[in-house]
Amino acid sequence: MVELGGKVVYQIYPKSFQDTDGDGFGDLRGVIEHLDYLAELGVDYLWITPFFTSPQYDNGYDIADYRNIDPRYGTMEDFDELVREAAKRGMYLMMDMVLNHTSTKHEWFQKALAGDEEYKDFYIFRKGKAPGVPPTNWESKFGGSAWEFEPRRGQYYLHIFSKKQPDLNWANPDVFAEFADLLLFLANNGVEVFRLDAIAFTWKVLGTDCQNEPPVHEITQALRAALRIVAPACALKAEAIVGPQDLIAYLGQGKHFGKVSDLAYHNSVMVQLWGALASRHTRLFEVALSNFPAKPASATWGTYVRCHDDIGWAIGDDDARGAYLEGHTHRAFLSEWRGKGRYVQAEVPGGATPDP
Repeated sequence: MVELGGKVVYQIYPKSFQDTDGDGFGDLRGVIEHLDYLAELGVDYLWITPFFTSPQYDNGYDIADYRNIDPRYGTMEDFDELVREAAKRGMYLMMDMVLNHTSTKHEWFQKALAGDEEYKDFYIFRKGKAPGVPPTNWESKFGGSAWEFEPRRGQYYLHIFSKKQPDLNWANPDVFAEFADLLLFLANNGVEVFRLDAIAFTWKVLGTDCQNEPPVHEITQALRAALRIVAPACALKAEAIVGPQDLIAYLGQGKHFGKVSDLAYHNSVMVQLWGALASRHTRLFEVALSNFPAKPASATWGTYVRCHDDIGWAIGDDDARGAYLEGHTHRAFLSEWRGKGRYVQAEVPGGATPDP
């Protein structure tokens, strides 16, 4: 397996990185042209956000075809050259594997809408409670209901994110088979690390918030097992932006020890870093990290300062109290600070104020 500890990962947002053909849209050739510079920075892995065929409603995370490069970014030949030239400089590729959803433009979804027997259960369709009433009160992360009515099926489909991103049905073994095949296809084309996007949401259960359900770890273990047979050097990275106690499970606990993701984002470090900058003290940072559960010996953390996603102020109330703060008030303060882009005085119970 690739060695991940102590390595430097550089995120590239290809759309805005470098435009080499004058169309106002960054491309893979722009990344190739900067490989010497990236090598000089000491980069080990290039994490390039999705550049597969996509309508770009969610900046490429709404994938319409996992096997083809979006023409705006280049060609498969450009991709092969990128992998080859990066390797010459000691750099390797990390790519997003968007597991929770596809684009509504994906062939699978279009076939599901048409009633194709092979694909009709690739997504989560449900009847409404009553005419005009969605199946549940679940809300989308992008606002509004997480259900969209589709007249061709006479049913609602689930979308935890945008309505242009229908959720896949991982209870269907054919979905697993498709993604196992995709992982092997990309591994054979030079991808070394797969970032499992929104992995926490992949299994849905009524009456829950649809995060961190135990089958998520069964799915990850099975995908990793398939990958290990064909490409044992490849690694999995969990993008699970969840609480500390839930996060540890994505690195492997109990029967999953050493069998799921090889690394995960240490989201708490990023949050606490920006929180310390906002409040001008490190009390909460120290408390939160001292309370953080130990990671399994079989995996490692991916620490980072920022990425393309916004900062979610995942600060627990117990940690806040340990730093003499009230959780809700402090999260509100941080949100205000983030929105204004400048320092604002925190309101802290007991008269405590941020350190100068």
